[in-house]
Amino acid sequence: MLFVRHFPYRVFAHVKIFFIYVSKKFRKFLVSLHLKFIQEQERHILWMPFGIAMGIYGYTSLTYEPKIKTYCLIFIGLFGSVFKLLREDRIVLRALYWAVLCFSVGFLRISVYPRNTLLKKELGPFWIKGKVVSMDHTASNSGKIYPRVWIKELQSSKGGLSLPCIRLGIRTLCEKNITPGDWIKAKVKLIPWAKPLVPGGYDAQFHQFFQGVSGYGFSISPVQVVSGKRGFLTRFRHYLTKTFHEKLPYPLGAVGSALVTGDKTALPLKLRDDFSISGLSHILAISGLHLSIVAAICFFIFKWLLQGIPKLGLIISLQSLAGICSLIAGGMYACISGAGYPVQRSFILMAGTLTGMFLNRWPSSIRMLSLCGSGILLTEPHACFSLSFQLSFIATASLMTVPGEFLRNAFSEKRSPVWRRWKKNFLMMNVTTIAATCSTLPWIAFYFHQYSFQSIISNIFAVSWTSFCVMPVGLIALLSLLTPYSKEAFFLWGLTLKGLVNIAQSSTHYLNFLLFYCPMYSQWIFFAQVFCVFWWLVWKKNWRWWGIGGLGVFTGIARYWAFIPKILVTQEYMGVVQEETSTLWISQTRKGRYVISQWARILNLSHTCKEKDLQNPSIKELFETGRRLKIQYPNAITFYQKGNGWIPGILSDEKRPWRFPSKECSHTSVVKKKHRFDLRNIRKGAKKIKSLKKKSLWFKS
Repeated sequence: MLFVRHFPYRVFAHVKIFFIYVSKKFRKFLVSLHLKFIQEQERHILWMPFGIAMGIYGYTSLTYEPKIKTYCLIFIGLFGSVFKLLREDRIVLRALYWAVLCFSVGFLRISVYPRNTLLKKELGPFWIKGKVVSMDHTASNSGKIYPRVWIKELQSSKGGLSLPCIRLGIRTLCEKNITPGDWIKAKVKLIPWAKPLVPGGYDAQFHQFFQGVSGYGFSISPVQVVSGKRGFLTRFRHYLTKTFHEKLPYPLGAVGSALVTGDKTALPLKLRDDFSISGLSHILAISGLHLSIVAAICFFIFKWLLQGIPKLGLIISLQSLAGICSLIAGGMYACISGAGYPVQRSFILMAGTLTGMFLNRWPSSIRMLSLCGSGILLTEPHACFSLSFQLSFIATASLMTVPGEFLRNAFSEKRSPVWRRWKKNFLMMNVTTIAATCSTLPWIAFYFHQYSFQSIISNIFAVSWTSFCVMPVGLIALLSLLTPYSKEAFFLWGLTLKGLVNIAQSSTHYLNFLLFYCPMYSQWIFFAQVFCVFWWLVWKKNWRWWGIGGLGVFTGIARYWAFIPKILVTQEYMGVVQEETSTLWISQTRKGRYVISQWARILNLSHTCKEKDLQNPSIKELFETGRRLKIQYPNAITFYQKGNGWIPGILSDEKRPWRFPSKECSHTSVVKKKHRFDLRNIRKGAKKIKSLKKKSLWFKS
């Protein structure tokens, strides 16, 4: 009885002791966390591009246009954080205020971005005239190359157009070759950008709204070309693209153009898929790999040439002078390639490194990368949504986190045999390639719906082949254009390009078992994965490995909470998914072949069948259910089943300017506004004449 009487007090005492023990451990954990945070205060600036990007994403994730209350709150956070930073000394609070400041700056920067007008319905055919500001090439299924141009300063036969820019595919006859800066006139048909196929899929309306391209179309009449002002680099770039297509067989000419001039639109779809599946798409996109190879080759060539000038080494460092010459060569290559975001990042880092070498200082590469990313986001905030921008900076940051001991050992033996130094450089290249490939896996899984572990193996061969064979021989082929031996040089370069294509095709064919499908999951889980990757890349102490653990946890959550739509809907047709047989049933296949193929790719379906061939009554019932749901939810694009109910997949930003027209655009809208005043005057004059006639008749009577 005594034990029973005192039992609750004993349990309470043990629970109290347990909570005291847990609280002490938790307090000790917080103290150690605080110490680690203070010890790495010099790396807090590396979070600046992440904070600015979160502000940009915070603006675009709203389902409505921000109102005055929202901007007042953002301005309070901006000025309050600046005021507190001037007076606060505690490191933790200063980091918090810096986070609020970066978020506010990103939010305000994207909010003042120029508003563009998107086309909302098909126009034409009608005649237009405009100035070509950019150009690339595309290829048909037969391999024929066609130009594709971006046109501004648009005018129609009835007056100016209210569209800032359009993309036009030209498959009709041209009077002469088109070059950026020319004026063209043709009869065209314009088409609006399509909505996403599934929630979270590629959104052409969203991206083209920030890039300022209102719509796309094609010419249906011969194109008249009037020569305009042409820049030297632009003309040289298109001359190289045309030369590659002439001297190399298709599709090797398209691969060469992608590696040198950045024009990869002429690549056939099958080859593009091979590079994407094998994880080698980054090789076709000009980035730091290509720029560093060109700069390194030019550096050694210039250093070898400068050594032949006597007494020059006594006046200036030959290494610094060769670095400046290679920087100029890299700048020319960056301009010729189109200066995309990866090229801009690579050139800025290369310029900072060579400038530090010239001043006998070694700058912090990871800090330069952070400042470079922040500068690009503040200059062009829509770069935050570019996949090439994200992959480029994450891959570069992962290369910089390779242990410094390995890098020092790789270059420590300067007087060792050449073959041993090449062996160490080859090993270092493979290690950094594996690090970059592994760090970009969350992006590949979210955007391409696949875990491409075969890319780790294929990159080991492809990056080495590109570094030691493709780019050096390509540089020799470019220089051979000044000699009568260009045919032989391009033949040799074609063999190296063919080897690169064979690596991509062999990886797709033989290593396909290392490719795993990843279903669609929430964008917020992806943001959590990105935060974990940043945590692993930014910090230096042992707690950086928490990011790897968090990434694994969120990857498991993404697999568990993934959703597969059962019914897919557009305005013209409907699709039903049959998971048992991996089949996509379509109401009609006469139109929308591209949409159907994308549905099958995103959902990993291997068969596509028509509804009229359907015999399964349950699938027929799903078609009827989809038609009823389409009437009930006209804005939905997908439906997935949860229990006995259906949940529609609706785009959350239907009220944003890239979804609805602020003003209905047409090729006569501007003309009507101009003549509205004249029509009113005519109407007023007609009323006066009628009134005068009535008065005259009344006086006569």
